Amino acid sequence: MLGVPLGILQGGRHRGGLESVAVPIPTSDWHSGVQVTPVCGVEPFVWGCASSSGEPGEKPITPILPSEQFDSTMIGVMVDCDGGPGALGKIEATIASEGWQRTAWQRLATVLHDGEVGADDSNPSLQNVATLPVGWDVNNPADITNSLQGIIDAACTCWNADLVIHVPVEYLPYFLEKNLVSWDKDDQVYRLGSFRVSFDCYPNLGPSNLGPDAIPAADGSEVWMYATGPVYYGIATPEMIQTREWRQNKSRVEEIAGAIIAFEPCCIAAVKALVS
Repeated sequence: MLGVPLGILQGGRHRGGLESVAVPIPTSDWHSGVQVTPVCGVEPFVWGCASSSGEPGEKPITPILPSEQFDSTMIGVMVDCDGGPGALGKIEATIASEGWQRTAWQRLATVLHDGEVGADDSNPSLQNVATLPVGWDVNNPADITNSLQGIIDAACTCWNADLVIHVPVEYLPYFLEKNLVSWDKDDQVYRLGSFRVSFDCYPNLGPSNLGPDAIPAADGSEVWMYATGPVYYGIATPEMIQTREWRQNKSRVEEIAGAIIAFEPCCIAAVKALVS
């Protein structure tokens, strides 16, 4: 006996990922891209005392770093359906709409990591601007705790802002087992002390300039983590495009939206940790 078709139910949003740590861009002009000016490497001084950049009484000078261009992109879901509307109504439209809601931030996490926003266009990304902590050997990774120390070391002298740590979501159990993170139910975000941690669908790959060394062990015993300053985003209201081939009784639905993901492009650190 066949059961009664159940309607497409609304899925819960992924908590504790990129959405929980990113800051909305307070402008409607991001559709044509944005320029992010780094605010990092600022050296404070104490009047009359020696500083790292000069003699006693000489104020350290912080140069203004060049802005980085981040282009917007389109994120979407495409659904094909054979046959006309059935017992569930326009099921292809429902699946496209719900599918977009479930996967939009997953897609943005990938864009943040690899920078790919079009066939021939790419943005600054974690993978192409991150550097390893000084003295760290990519071929001899430390455990998670010591590796976190490596990417946090520069927080006081580099970011001058709230640190964000990015980790592939499949490694969340290791952080929970070691009690490294706690869930902030008020802000709906994971925290490592005061630092925010995003567990999302980031590819587990290191900086692209490392070549083969960017690829972790195939057995899942190594994880790449990144640390950044503030991350910014913009997402437009999704638009649905429907087409139908009447002779073949087929329909196609696209749910698409303009989006952008950007970050302060300085002091991006990466480290590979051993988890086994």
